[in-house]
Amino acid sequence: MRGRLIVLAIVGLIVVVGIIGVLSVPGLRWRAQVYAMKATGKLSDLTWSEVARWSMPGSPVYLGDLPNSRSPYAAIENSMTSEKDVKEGEQLFRARCAPCHGFEGEGIVGPSLHQLRRSGSDWALFRIITKGIPGTAMLGHELPDRDVWQLAGYVRTLSRQAAPDSMAAANARAFPRVPVERILEANHKPTN
Repeated sequence: MRGRLIVLAIVGLIVVVGIIGVLSVPGLRWRAQVYAMKATGKLSDLTWSEVARWSMPGSPVYLGDLPNSRSPYAAIENSMTSEKDVKEGEQLFRARCAPCHGFEGEGIVGPSLHQLRRSGSDWALFRIITKGIPGTAMLGHELPDRDVWQLAGYVRTLSRQAAPDSMAAANARAFPRVPVERILEANHKPTN
């Protein structure tokens, strides 16, 4: 009996020392905190698979800011924004997204990507690409993480490249100017 108590005390001491060790090493501390957040339901927007992949050393996604911000929308940023990544994202866009969004992101069936309304953060854009937008024609795409981040990097350039003149032209097509007289006569000419 006494031998078991000694073994349990030693095991308990090893566990406590291990926990203290993990929490004292910054790289291990944030990882432990992220896993604890996921386990307690505070990261419902991240899957266990994403937490596991992205908490590995060398991951293209850094989760180390999550324990402070508590929000993937604030903490997760796209690291795949080099010129090479954006070029590869452009190729993916032209192959997969252009049929709906146009080759320059001007919008065909899908909306123009020159003004991103739903994707204020890199994480939001990642989620839109992978999960889609419920109730719309935007379906999620099963792609490797690298491809999604490169695609997101390219889509971000579309909104940055959109010159004010091109946005004004797009708005003019979407919302043509209608003279006041024509609006006042609308009740009498319903087909106009």
